[in-house]
Amino acid sequence: MERDVMYSRRLVVTGAGVAAGAALLGQNAWGQAQSETRERTAEAEVSAAEELMRQHAVAGRLLLIYDKAAGPESGSAKPSAKALVSTAEMIRSNVDEHHMKLEEESVFPLFQKSGTMADLITVLREQHTAARGLNEVILRAAEKGESTSTESLTRDLRAYTRMLAAHTAYEETVLYPQLRTVVSPQEYERMETTLREADRKKLGREGFAGLVAKVAELESTAGITGLAQFTARVGSERTAMGTPTR
Repeated sequence: MERDVMYSRRLVVTGAGVAAGAALLGQNAWGQAQSETRERTAEAEVSAAEELMRQHAVAGRLLLIYDKAAGPESGSAKPSAKALVSTAEMIRSNVDEHHMKLEEESVFPLFQKSGTMADLITVLREQHTAARGLNEVILRAAEKGESTSTESLTRDLRAYTRMLAAHTAYEETVLYPQLRTVVSPQEYERMETTLREADRKKLGREGFAGLVAKVAELESTAGITGLAQFTARVGSERTAMGTPTR
C-alpha cells in the first residue's frame, strides 16, 4: 500500500514537472513569436522613402571612410588597405548591388511609366553605372595594396564620394518626395512591400540594426571613433589636427 502511494506521488511530481517544462517551452516560443512580430511591425512602419533614405545614410557613413582615405587631416592616419577593401566590398554589396538595384527595378520604372522626371531618371541610371564601375576600380586598387597616397586612387575616391553625395541629395530632395504622386495607393503599397521584403532577405534576422553595427565596426578599424570626430573647430580652437587646443 505504502509503495503504491509513493509511486502515485512520483507520478504526480513527474507529471507536474513535464507540464511546467511544456508551459515554459510554450512561453519561450510565444515570447519569440512576439519578438518576431514586433520586429516585423517595426519594419512595416518604415515608409518606402524612409527605407531608401536610411540606405542612403548607410552609404554616407561608408563614404566617410573613403573621404578619410582620400585626404585625411594632418596628423590623422589613413585607413589601412584592408579597411579600404572591406569598405569597397560593403559598398558593392549594400549600395551597388542592393540599393541601386532596388531603385532600378522598383522605383525608377514608376516615374518612367508616368512620364515624370525622365531626364533626372536618365542621369541617375548613368550614375549608378558609373558608381559601380568606379567602386570596382577602387576595390581592385585596394586589393593590390595600392597606397591611398597614390594620385589615381585618391582621385577615384574623391570622384566616387562627390558623385554619390550629389546623387543621394537629388534623390532625397527631388525624386523621393514625388513617389506618392506618380502611382496609385495600391502601386505604392506594392512597392513598399517589395522594398521591405528585399531588405529582410538581404539583412536577415539582424536587420537594419545589424547592418549599422557592422558599419560602426568598420569605421572603428578605419580610425573613425564617432560623430564628435567631425565637429568643426573655429577660431582659436582650430589646430592642424582639427581638435580643440588643450
